[in-house]
Amino acid sequence: MVGAVVWCALALALAGCGRSLHIDEPNPAVADAEACQTLISGLPDTLGDHDRREVKSRYVAAYGDPAVIIRCGVTEPVEFGPLSSCQRINGVDWFVPDNQIADAEATLVATTVGRTPQVELTIPPAHRPPDAELVDLSNAIKSQTRSDKPCV
Repeated sequence: MVGAVVWCALALALAGCGRSLHIDEPNPAVADAEACQTLISGLPDTLGDHDRREVKSRYVAAYGDPAVIIRCGVTEPVEFGPLSSCQRINGVDWFVPDNQIADAEATLVATTVGRTPQVELTIPPAHRPPDAELVDLSNAIKSQTRSDKPCV
């Protein structure tokens, strides 16, 4: 019996299934909830070279370990302002705070700009730079969000 428990615990640890992933779920506006659900449910099984993880949320997806996290229905970042710079990747504008770009050891949080609903991508330092992830997400984001105003 003890051997079975040890084996089961080892299998869970090796598979990464035993660890719970806590992610703050966004609260999208009622008008955005359906688009967010469709976006999250339609995301691929892999993002970059990361496999999708199970997350019990209609508005959140996660990939890899440490997790690359996608949240739909987020609010505009506090740091974003009229003079903030953006990066356009495959037709989607992203804002990343300057201090995160300059610090290669920082967790990077990229948020779509000029799109409704807004989508946030969190990249841990181990997965930087997030080029493949941003490219992989762009088509899904363009198909499930609307462009309100491009970032200039």
